[in-house]
Amino acid sequence: MLIRLWSSTDQNVAGWITGFVVLGAVWAVSEALGLSAAFRRASRRTQWIVIVLALAFAIGGGIVYLLLPGTASWYLAALPTIPAVLILLSFPPDENQAGGSGSGDGPWTAP
Repeated sequence: MLIRLWSSTDQNVAGWITGFVVLGAVWAVSEALGLSAAFRRASRRTQWIVIVLALAFAIGGGIVYLLLPGTASWYLAALPTIPAVLILLSFPPDENQAGGSGSGDGPWTAP
């Protein structure tokens, strides 16, 4: 389906649709397998290894774009960043920011 999309429509449209489809699919699989909770339960060493590998994968996508610049590679080279994004989303919110501090730190809080 995505291959037909890339060959029949504008590459910018195909890139956006591909990005959302892949992100949604990877997120759904991650949630179904409980990878976020498994990452939080893992040892610090394992967490660091996973983070380094995800960052290397994401940087590799950027290098691919530098070597093969173009509209299609702009969107496809961004796909390797998805694991890093999922890792970032697996961290619990900071205690200082969760639920607001009640100190009136912006226009969105009541005095």
